[in-house]
Amino acid sequence: MAQPRKTGAYELGPLDCRMLDGAGIERVLPKKLIVGEEPDLLCRIVVTQPATVASAPHTLTLVTKMGDQTTYQQAREVRISSVGRRALVFVIPADRISAEDGGKVTINISLSDLAKPATREVQVVMEPAD
Repeated sequence: MAQPRKTGAYELGPLDCRMLDGAGIERVLPKKLIVGEEPDLLCRIVVTQPATVASAPHTLTLVTKMGDQTTYQQAREVRISSVGRRALVFVIPADRISAEDGGKVTINISLSDLAKPATREVQVVMEPAD
């Protein structure tokens, strides 16, 4: 007899962030960016629903911080209607990662429901121009 699916942990894939150049072409995101040359960022993540987990609506939240200050936040509702996966894309505008003095930019993503791992994170350092 088939067992009903129960609540459980979804799986968060790696957070893949890339930079968009002036022509809208994706480039690999380096570990360091120069202040004044901030690109828009494009971040992707895949949420997977294991076969034993019941489908439910949930929220995926992306938060961008410069140091300790939140500079950008976006939440997206997502529901996986059957066993499988859903890819979500977020665009972070360049002005949300700009700073005159430079510093560390942290991009964090988390799911409102149980997830393995609970969050994913990418960090980039903004360095002042010479």
